[in-house]
Amino acid sequence: MSEFKFGMSVTEPTFEYGHVKKSSHTRKTRSEGVWRDPPTREMCLRASITLWLLLEVHLISHWISVATEFRFGQNDRVIDETPINVKVVAKTTAILPCTVDPKYTEGFNDEYKVVWVNPEHIVISLQDRRMLNDMRITVERPFLSDWNLHIRNISLKDAGIYSCQINTVPPRFKKVNLIVQVPPKITYYTRPTDIKVRVGDDVQLMCNSTGIPPPTITWYRLNRYSNKAKEKIGFEGEVLRIRNISRVCADSYECVANNSVPPSKSRQIKVTVEYPPEIRLPNSRIGQIVGRETILECIISSSPLGVTVWKRHGVELSTSWKYEVDLYNDGPHTVTLTLRIANIDHNDFGIYMCEALNPHGMTSAKMMLYEVFPFTRPPPTTTTTTQSYVHYTPKVMIVSNAGGNQKHGSGSFGHYSGGKVNMKTKLTHDKTLLTKPSAGAQLTGSVLFSLNYSVTVTVTFIPLHMYRTYT
Repeated sequence: MSEFKFGMSVTEPTFEYGHVKKSSHTRKTRSEGVWRDPPTREMCLRASITLWLLLEVHLISHWISVATEFRFGQNDRVIDETPINVKVVAKTTAILPCTVDPKYTEGFNDEYKVVWVNPEHIVISLQDRRMLNDMRITVERPFLSDWNLHIRNISLKDAGIYSCQINTVPPRFKKVNLIVQVPPKITYYTRPTDIKVRVGDDVQLMCNSTGIPPPTITWYRLNRYSNKAKEKIGFEGEVLRIRNISRVCADSYECVANNSVPPSKSRQIKVTVEYPPEIRLPNSRIGQIVGRETILECIISSSPLGVTVWKRHGVELSTSWKYEVDLYNDGPHTVTLTLRIANIDHNDFGIYMCEALNPHGMTSAKMMLYEVFPFTRPPPTTTTTTQSYVHYTPKVMIVSNAGGNQKHGSGSFGHYSGGKVNMKTKLTHDKTLLTKPSAGAQLTGSVLFSLNYSVTVTVTFIPLHMYRTYT
């Protein structure tokens, strides 16, 4: 490589070629290289001017670039560069906003262009013209500054980061992250909706779901066989576990999938707990009078219900002129079996059996029908008179309140018109007229007796006269 050096004398420059210095006036042969003329003053001046011009052009370009960047970046906001997320439900329309200062898009002789680029870095629009053959895509401009990208009937494959760009120096762009949301969906084919288990088993209820974002599964018990309201049970998740299940757990359960994207989805699972029959008798003994009828009741709980019968001496009883068998439904797993016995005679008294049978077992209960006798009341031993009378059994004293002096006596004859007369006489066993009111006295009150020993007395009330007789 050769190096050019300016010497002390402009007219006598020297060249270094290899390791040998030669004078500028030295001539090379054709084998040593080409002929070279020594540089002149004019050539050096021309080279200096060219170098200065190149330096000026470079400086001017640099300052223009800096000024352009300062103008677009500091003084003006060419495009709203704030990145945003746009959440849209699948099969709806997505609107991706982009705002550009109109003086760059409407002026400068169309020098600046706005383009949209999809997540695959493919230009999908130039200005307001669509560049892809996708009829779902349009650029809408409700205002001069708007360059909004509309994507209709959105799907999962449309999700990603879109870029709105303008070809300034340097280019400006806005990023929009399109998030496509999908409502929850429950896959019904994974598990049956009707599960049958036995008492004591462990049960797992499954509820698989899909959606974006992933849905949350909540479990509820519907309480179909009680008056309780729907209640939340267990923990959130796709699996509900019931360990050592009992007959009270038989019910319908519901899982609800929700990811804040309407509508939420739900699924109901019916759990049937099977167990052997259980019998309850309201009365284990019942009595009745000969010639009448009675009804025997037997309450049976089982799952499944199976066969229920009444038996007498090991023989199944069916509906006839003597017996009537009826079955009443008291709930999903409970029935009442009744036996009506008509015109009871002595042969109908004894033991009756209520039996229930299902695939998980058999059980029975006994009920006794016994005879009762009617109650008869003996006739009263009384004596009647022609006047009205009252039957009673006094036991000692009959105290009488009437005006006058008090005497030891036995009876209360009440009040008489014309004033009160106290008249008391001891009661004896002979049939003698004990007391008789004075002339003109009239009974207006009631008779009260205090008893010590028993006798049978008939009191006869006669107008203006009162006396006692014994029977």
